[in-house]
Amino acid sequence: MKGPAGNEGELPPGFKEWQWGVTYTVRPELKAPLVPGREYRMVTGVRRKILHEQPFTAYAELYDRAVTIANARINKLTRPTTGESLQTWVLCHGWQRIDIAGVNDLIVAFRTSAVVCLHSDVAYPESPATPNSAELMMPGGASADILQRINTQRMDEVYTEFDHRDANDPNDISMISYGEYVRREDDVSVETLAVHADDLARFHVETTGRVVGKIIRREWFAITGSELVVMNVYVQTAEL
Repeated sequence: MKGPAGNEGELPPGFKEWQWGVTYTVRPELKAPLVPGREYRMVTGVRRKILHEQPFTAYAELYDRAVTIANARINKLTRPTTGESLQTWVLCHGWQRIDIAGVNDLIVAFRTSAVVCLHSDVAYPESPATPNSAELMMPGGASADILQRINTQRMDEVYTEFDHRDANDPNDISMISYGEYVRREDDVSVETLAVHADDLARFHVETTGRVVGKIIRREWFAITGSELVVMNVYVQTAEL
């Protein structure tokens, strides 16, 4: 990153971070026009908090949300101009309840997609069957072994929407944590990083049926020992 870590703007007193928003990372290859024949991988997840003793059967809502975001992210990709068509398939998907420390569990749904530009006569793998309503009443999808194998492979984009707000905390400030892998020869400026983070913030907030009102705060830094630069943007949202 060109320049040191920094920040601007102030959050409201008592504001709790990491309650509602998105964590996101992207590799530079996915920001450029897609290379014909190259396979790209994109992970989309949705995460909610629930009381440990509370029954839960509405996995369909989370799964549909993950699919909606995944399709919208794929539609944002820049196609090549050489005539290949964009082909996508699902590598794995799942909907699970995760027991975490304390009084809460996490409810998650995720989909890992493969994207490649191919000529129309080239075959590509089949996706696993779309779960039916009965299957989405209980945890299911990829086994732990499959998920572990997939997650050890290189991912070009990882998008996780989270909502850990309490029912009595109608917080309208969304936190967008935007991370971009930067090649040394393509060192990014803080100004450019802000443009990319703001674009993601608008994308995400609009998928919730709201709009970005104003930006409350920015924080930017580089992850030591990696090529990842991060900008956290806190945006106040408003109804359409």
